[in-house]
Amino acid sequence: RDPWTQSRFVDRPLRPKNVREEAGLLKDCAAVTIVSPSWAEDLHQRYGVGEKVHVVTNGYDPNEVAAVRPYDFGHCAFVFTGSFYPPKISLAPFLAALKLLKESQNERGDEWYFHYYGVQEDYVRQQAAQYGLTDRIVLHGRVPRREALAAVKGANLALGISSIYEQSQLIDKGTIPGKIFEAIGLGTPVLLIAPLGSDATALLTPTGLVKSFTGSDTQGMVSFLQDVVCGRASQPKNVESCSWTTLSKNLDVILRGCLTFTTGHHYLRDGAGSEPR
Repeated sequence: RDPWTQSRFVDRPLRPKNVREEAGLLKDCAAVTIVSPSWAEDLHQRYGVGEKVHVVTNGYDPNEVAAVRPYDFGHCAFVFTGSFYPPKISLAPFLAALKLLKESQNERGDEWYFHYYGVQEDYVRQQAAQYGLTDRIVLHGRVPRREALAAVKGANLALGISSIYEQSQLIDKGTIPGKIFEAIGLGTPVLLIAPLGSDATALLTPTGLVKSFTGSDTQGMVSFLQDVVCGRASQPKNVESCSWTTLSKNLDVILRGCLTFTTGHHYLRDGAGSEPR
């Protein structure tokens, strides 16, 4: 599902034993699934897996999202749930856009706030102070999953970040934050900060709910945020493509292909004189 020995968050040297184990398993398996095309390409470059690798993205549980009741914020709400991993996954570019949004709307006085759900309250508070946004930030701390989902469903916009860098390696281009799928399933528009050519942009833009920007495209983010504040939100188009129902069908095709492969393999190994069992 995720690379074992190529983590974008771990800087310690790879253990040769783990690399050998991953290589051996990939060599002997009938198929391997991974969550993005760039990570599939990375696996192929490192281990030569070829056509054995199949992309099955993360998604949302349609039964879970159907049961979520939206939280009523009473104002235009931008929401982020989870953790930041500076400098690659940083709040700074989004806050830079919020600062310009605040300055551009002094005369109109539109009411909007950025709500953070997670354990890094000190980090968000410090970043907000740097951009003069302390009065526009609401910190909720760590909350149960059901409360976080209710917040996302009730929000006017959810924030997702795969990397703030414009140019990135395959491992970063292939990062698709799982929380984006939850927002899609809940019908909430998403502002995604991602590298040029990212898999998240390519795969999720067709849902109609995801608008992608590089970390340096501050003005683009501001324009999009202005549309959201004015009620001109994105509309869903093909969100079912990200549901577990659809993804399970895709996985079923892969698994059935594996059965055909292994049956044929045993048939040839045992000789041509008997039918495969």
